[in-house]
Amino acid sequence: MKISSKQYAKSFIGALDGKPLIEQKKLAHRFFKLISKKGDGKHLGAIVREIEQTYFKNLGKKKVVLETSEPAGESLKKEIEKLLGSAVVVEKTNPALLAGIRILINDEILIDASATSQLKKLFRI
Repeated sequence: MKISSKQYAKSFIGALDGKPLIEQKKLAHRFFKLISKKGDGKHLGAIVREIEQTYFKNLGKKKVVLETSEPAGESLKKEIEKLLGSAVVVEKTNPALLAGIRILINDEILIDASATSQLKKLFRI
């Protein structure tokens, strides 16, 4: 990859800045065609993650992925927003967790209090 995912992210976010939504959609379409044309399609996941991280950082917000075995509910999401300050909470349902919760903050900090991880720890000993 000649162009790094950070460079792609910075360029993309800069190009969208101040543009109306319809223009942003057109730019996004052209941007992803460019990535494909440059042969960087296999790095699309990393590029999109970098765009997302840069976007939230520029807004001064944290992205929180809240993963539970069943829908968590608004009260838990509001409590997390209150604890972390300015945060955007994305909820994911994953029945494989059995019970408990996993929290990923800015794709970096993982708090794993799921039954699955606790059982794995228990049987590793």
